[in-house]
Amino acid sequence: MKKFVQILSLIMALVMALAIGSYAADETDVTEPTTAVQEETTTLPDVTEPEDGTTTQPEDETTTQPDATEPEVTDPTTPSEPEVTDPTAPTDPTDPTDPTQPENPDIVLPKAPTEITEGNSGFGFQCIIWDTVEGADGYDVYLKVGEEWVYQESTVAYSTYIENLISNSEYEVAVKSYIVVDGVKYQSEEFCTGTIDTSENVETAYITLSATKDGIKINWDKCRGVSGYRLSIKKDGKWVKIADITDPDTTTYLYKDATKNTKYQFSIRSFADGTKGKKWGVRTSKTITYPDFTKAKITSATPTNSAVTVKWNKVEDAAGYRVYVYKNSKWIYYKGIKTTSYKVTGLEASTKYKFKVRAYYQANGKTTWGTYSDEMAVTTKAKTVKATRIAKLKKNFTDGDWSVKLSNMVDRDGYKFDYTLAVKGNKIYIFYDYKNNKVMRDFEYLIDIDKHKVYLIFDDDKTYAILEGDAIDVIAYSALVMGYALDMSDAKNVTAQTAIYNGKTGVAETYKVKELGAKKTCYFVDDKIKAIKLVYSDGSTETLTVSKITDTPSASLFKLPGGYKKIKY
Repeated sequence: MKKFVQILSLIMALVMALAIGSYAADETDVTEPTTAVQEETTTLPDVTEPEDGTTTQPEDETTTQPDATEPEVTDPTTPSEPEVTDPTAPTDPTDPTDPTQPENPDIVLPKAPTEITEGNSGFGFQCIIWDTVEGADGYDVYLKVGEEWVYQESTVAYSTYIENLISNSEYEVAVKSYIVVDGVKYQSEEFCTGTIDTSENVETAYITLSATKDGIKINWDKCRGVSGYRLSIKKDGKWVKIADITDPDTTTYLYKDATKNTKYQFSIRSFADGTKGKKWGVRTSKTITYPDFTKAKITSATPTNSAVTVKWNKVEDAAGYRVYVYKNSKWIYYKGIKTTSYKVTGLEASTKYKFKVRAYYQANGKTTWGTYSDEMAVTTKAKTVKATRIAKLKKNFTDGDWSVKLSNMVDRDGYKFDYTLAVKGNKIYIFYDYKNNKVMRDFEYLIDIDKHKVYLIFDDDKTYAILEGDAIDVIAYSALVMGYALDMSDAKNVTAQTAIYNGKTGVAETYKVKELGAKKTCYFVDDKIKAIKLVYSDGSTETLTVSKITDTPSASLFKLPGGYKKIKY
């Protein structure tokens, strides 16, 4: 009896095994219709998972449905909030590509979305939107790359962005819905497909240029949705291709064929090799002059009255430098300088010198030379000398009779004129002689301080007007100002230096005129005054050139000319 029971149990076990095998065969042997865009019964071809832990579906798989990887349940004690493992990194090592659903006859699989539409797009990305599925916990998104379907992401939303797309292309996408029960994902048997189009313009690359010792470095911005970049150079008015950069992540290139002191123009255009052909971005260009990296550049030349300290930039790889100075009508040099500055001594005060610098190189026992720097001219400072303070004119109007003529003066409105000022007793004579000017008339003032009157005289029409009241104060003050400007009598705190005036060595005396709030510098050559420079308190300047000085004015200057008609003014 016992043996009979054992035989009967064995027979029942075999029957159960055959029944289970038949059920499994019915579950996996499913033939689905061919692909048709936006139909629920569309067949989803083989899915290639990303390279972050998943594998490609085996070749002998008969199903075309995307993977429904069963993630590991991390906390089975809380089924109300299951923790779903990221399907892009499955933790079940046995068979992550097994397309069959987990065995659970009590689970009702969700439906798939019925339609996929396009949303916002941009360079290299496209938003897709699908209709929601009642009861679904989320959606798996796939992108067709070549002949394979590649998993993109899982999302609980009903839209997502597909990125890293090439412009001017068409792509197929697919979406399956899923539910999660006790931490296990169950995908819909059906799926929905759609087409997206990235025909938007190709993103523009913007070029920048910089010169290096090894060549011209070309840089540009990384563009999205492109296949590469074309670099070109302009020759004879035409763009000539330098290279096609087929790595879209590359953003730099070194042009090694640059020649010193030569101007170059480069351009860049991004391009996309999409399924609809090649499409180009906008061309951008820049111009650069390739410098001479062997050429030194003087940055400063600081003088004293007997020396000049010259500084220059460092020339890469130079072994040393020579400094040249143009002295006594010839160039002389100082050699073996290892630093980037040198003090040239033994120079004359108030003298103009020219300087230049050249680098040299040493290799294999030979010396080669760089290019001369541009010349820099500098004048040494003047030596401090004793002020001469020649008293050609008197300090005030009551010390005697005098007159002076200043030529080639320019007023603040830009009018050129000669100016004559004379003093005799208590009378002042001022004459303005405008040069080649049709706007301003020549005129003179005769100021009688005792009578408190000013005669305004026009020589061109032989008329005069008598000015009284405020006018005499204004004009007399103007004459007073000029008188102080011409004052060259002894004064305290006068500084004097040697100076060059019109190519001749002279003396420049500088002191402040307290009454005017101005600084005055008088230039003497051969003990004769040649010019007066005034710097006023507001920063404005005037330079008066003296062409003639007369100590004794003509008496006729102080008489109103006969035959002149009086007018109102």
